[in-house]
Amino acid sequence: MNPLYKDQLWMRQALHLALLAEGKTAPNPMVGAVLVYRERIIGRGWHHRAGTPHAEVHCIQSVAEEDQQWIAHSTMYVTLEPCSHFGRTPPCSDFIIAHKVPRVVIACRDTFSAVNGSGIRKLTEAGIEVVLDILKPEARWINRRFFTFHEQKRPYVMLKWAHTADGKMGSGTDRRLMISNAFSNRWVHRLRTSNQAVIIGSGTAMQDRPLLDNRLYPDGIAPVKVILDASGAVDPGIPLFQNGASSLIFTRNESLKGRFSDHPAVEVLYSGRGWSIEAVLKVLYEQRIQSVLVEGGKQVLEEWIRDGVWDEAWTIRSDTAFEDPGLAAPGLTRARLQDQFYIERDIISQFVHQENEYYLQDDYSTGGRDI
Repeated sequence: MNPLYKDQLWMRQALHLALLAEGKTAPNPMVGAVLVYRERIIGRGWHHRAGTPHAEVHCIQSVAEEDQQWIAHSTMYVTLEPCSHFGRTPPCSDFIIAHKVPRVVIACRDTFSAVNGSGIRKLTEAGIEVVLDILKPEARWINRRFFTFHEQKRPYVMLKWAHTADGKMGSGTDRRLMISNAFSNRWVHRLRTSNQAVIIGSGTAMQDRPLLDNRLYPDGIAPVKVILDASGAVDPGIPLFQNGASSLIFTRNESLKGRFSDHPAVEVLYSGRGWSIEAVLKVLYEQRIQSVLVEGGKQVLEEWIRDGVWDEAWTIRSDTAFEDPGLAAPGLTRARLQDQFYIERDIISQFVHQENEYYLQDDYSTGGRDI
């Protein structure tokens, strides 16, 4: 077998392991690892959650007792450069060196400033053979939120909305229009957990009264709720604020602070000049939020699209038509279709911005196939 093809084959196994923790590792990246001896996987692992052991540790610790003699003759395939610093866990590079793994194949460099080549350097200085950039585009794609945050110094921005077969995303009245099916709704809750914050406008908060939680996908981590409320229209009594979840409100109405004084989980951020999209993202970056999901409504979505402040967009198209005038869904510009699949009769489409460097026509998306 061609050596490069062989390395790619095992690295794909590690990438699939990494995705098992999607939505659970932030602020850490998703990482998977396999240990291979003579064309046989003898160890496998992935990073489960921030603060727990990393993929490389799980991988080596998973090796059966009868196979431990082969660790010093095996190759480790890991989707991201092993860390070299003490954080909440010890350095993975030291763990690999201590177990005498002779060869390490790495999908891509970790550009986080505390690592950024130092893990590779540690391994090579210990005499370990290091191979770099095997399936690098795929590895950067699955951690596009992490890399955008550390390299571009801002959160990765996703947009999401649902629309009917005739292009309506709302009724245009106070009546809420239910568009997507129950299974698509559960998928949306999973999508929420893959991001650290969900953004809506005050109109959506007051009219639709969403919870913006992940109750249909409780295995993930609930995102921070972000409300863009220039005029100070949101009411502390709406369901959005009743579960004690962390929330941020951006406003130019200073009186809103007093209104939420008895809501300790809600932080009201006031600016007399108002908040631009860039200013909102700057605050979220400073709060270490790596990715956001902008859910609307129409005015908010169109503003982010018009300003070109988005990386990725998800749309849900139902097979029903509204037929009344209704509220037309936004139109994307400078977009490329990355993926499309069905959830029952709903069509889920994933788009990436033309300038999104992580564009990848492959199967490493947050979506799936026909359900």
